[in-house]
Amino acid sequence: MKTGYLILAGLVIAVTAFVLHTLYLAGSFRTIEPHFAGSCEAVEGVVGGEDITIDPEYPIAYISGYDRRAAMARQPHQGGIFRYHLEEENATPERLNIEPLDDFRPHGISLFKDDDGNRSLFVINHGGDQSTIEIFAIEDDDLVHRRTIRDPMITSPNNLHAVSHDQFYVTNDHGARSDLGRTLENYLRLPLANVVFFDGHEFGEAASGLRFANGVNQSPDGKTLYVAGTIEPGIYVYDRNPVSHELDYRHTIKLQTHPDNIEMDSDGNLWVGGISKLLAFVTHVDDPDHPVPAEVIRITPLAGDDYEITQVYMNDGSELSASSVAAVRGSRLLIGPVMDPHFLDCEMAAR
Repeated sequence: MKTGYLILAGLVIAVTAFVLHTLYLAGSFRTIEPHFAGSCEAVEGVVGGEDITIDPEYPIAYISGYDRRAAMARQPHQGGIFRYHLEEENATPERLNIEPLDDFRPHGISLFKDDDGNRSLFVINHGGDQSTIEIFAIEDDDLVHRRTIRDPMITSPNNLHAVSHDQFYVTNDHGARSDLGRTLENYLRLPLANVVFFDGHEFGEAASGLRFANGVNQSPDGKTLYVAGTIEPGIYVYDRNPVSHELDYRHTIKLQTHPDNIEMDSDGNLWVGGISKLLAFVTHVDDPDHPVPAEVIRITPLAGDDYEITQVYMNDGSELSASSVAAVRGSRLLIGPVMDPHFLDCEMAAR
């Protein structure tokens, strides 16, 4: 009998420790202290502008947006890709033509520019019965649909990073296929997500054993690939072979915030939109009146495997809930949300 009590007590202690550890990792005990050295304005016109990328040559941002709450309620909704001019006075987001796609629910995006200035925009599309990768050519400021890619290895695509006009990495944020399996994967922090690479003809697995693989981007020299692990929480760092595109795991940058998308600036710094309180975000998905803190961090690679992590922006959710992306050009900072009907256009103070 005594042995049974000891076993039961041990189980209770183990479960309690697991729950407390989960709450700690989810940010439930974090203190939110809003701050930002600069000013921000809310820009209307895009619902759920979850991913934003800025052209490295021109002051133009591309924004991926669709109303996720409408989609969850099974209401008809057509998402869009929007163009936003950073140097245009009183700029408003402009919806771009995405014909011939009838059911378009864009998620992660990636812009590729070759040495001749030709540009392609890659978009994850959750429309229809199966998620696809849509590739557009950017011609005279218009999007021209070039290719649709479907494959069984695209199981739960979240974000992607293009390395040519036809080649890209894409993250699958879950390994489980069922709703129950994905819920267990999330709450038990099971490392079942992966990264796959498309060589222009077929897919192959590039990295595995990740916890909710999310944003993905590479260093300016192409020799390092960064992958956000949302429920890790951290950034997985891989040595990348620019010729074979093979990845070799190096280490993980541990974070307090739960990273979503990763953007790079001209100096090679990583800019990450983060969800500070993950369990509060779960409530926010169903209830827009339940705000979630928005956070932006900058990660600066130093010598060796060292990094400087700076919290650039923190808000309690009153300006924006659940920041998913932070895109930078000079002193301009665009912060996108998962759900909100606006994004933030910010001017950073000189640092």
